[in-house]
Amino acid sequence: MSESPTTARAYRLRVYPSRAQRLVLGRLFGAARFVWNWALARRSDAYQADQSKLNWVALSREFTALRHAPETAWLAELPREPFNQVLRDQERAFANFFAQRAKYPRFRRRGAQASVRFTLDQRRTQVRRGEGKGRWAYVELPGLGRVKLRRTEPLLGRLRSVTLSRDGAGRYFAAITADGVELTAAPQATVPAVGVDV
Repeated sequence: MSESPTTARAYRLRVYPSRAQRLVLGRLFGAARFVWNWALARRSDAYQADQSKLNWVALSREFTALRHAPETAWLAELPREPFNQVLRDQERAFANFFAQRAKYPRFRRRGAQASVRFTLDQRRTQVRRGEGKGRWAYVELPGLGRVKLRRTEPLLGRLRSVTLSRDGAGRYFAAITADGVELTAAPQATVPAVGVDV
C-alpha cells in the first residue's frame, strides 16, 4: 500500500487575545523591531569596520549579553524564541542581498506591519486543534499562555510554526505553517466537457 502524497501549507486564523495577552504582544512587536534594528546596526558597523560578516550565531551570542545588560534588561522579561526568529530572518535577508535577489535590508520603523514568529515544539502538544464542529482552537505559546484562535477549517498535518500579527485595524491573526498535509484527489468530472463554437 503506497502512502498518499502530502504537501506543505499555511492556515490563517483570527486570534482573540485577552487584554493581558494584547499587552504582551504589543511589547513583543516593539521588541522584535528593536532586535531587528540592533542586529542590522551591528552587521553594518562590523562590515564597515573590517569587511567582516556577522552571522546569526554570533549575533545570538551578542544578544544574550544584551539581554543581561542593565539598560536592556527588559528584553529578558519576554520569551526569547521570537527574537531568535528575527535573527534568522535577517540572516535570510542578507543571504538574498548577497545573492543579488533583494535590496540591502532596511531598518524597521514604528507603525509598520507588526509580527512575531514562534516555532512549535514537536515533542509536546502546543495546539488544541478544536476537533469536530467546534469553532475554537488554542495555541500555547511562551510568555503568552493559551491563545484563542477562530478555526474556519480543520488544522491538518504536522504544525511547525505560528506567526502572530496585528493589522492596521488592531485585529490579530495567526499564520500556522504545516507539513505532511495529505493531498485530496480532484473530483472526477461526471459529465463530458461541452464546447460551443461562436
